[in-house]
Amino acid sequence: MHAHNIYLQTALDFGLPAMLLVLAIFLGTLILSYWSWRRFRSWNNASLALLPLAVFLAVASFLLHGFVDIAGWQQRVTMFIWFFPGLAVALYRLSEHVSQQPHQ
Repeated sequence: MHAHNIYLQTALDFGLPAMLLVLAIFLGTLILSYWSWRRFRSWNNASLALLPLAVFLAVASFLLHGFVDIAGWQQRVTMFIWFFPGLAVALYRLSEHVSQQPHQ
């Protein structure tokens, strides 16, 4: 049996500090992917701008769906969910590198 809410279930299973840590990680993912998207878009790099936008939308939909069910928190899917914070950091670092390059 579960709480039908990712946030409540995480707090029940691991405690309030763990729930806040998980929230901070995913909110950081949203922020980094948004900044990456803005940087790539400002450089008119449409192909790279789609990837941070996709990460942002995937994490946002996961967080919204978390209010009504914990389907994404099952063992088989969890590794896929944790892929997005790593991808957001990599895209942010790439956007920093691209923004330091001279315009062509």
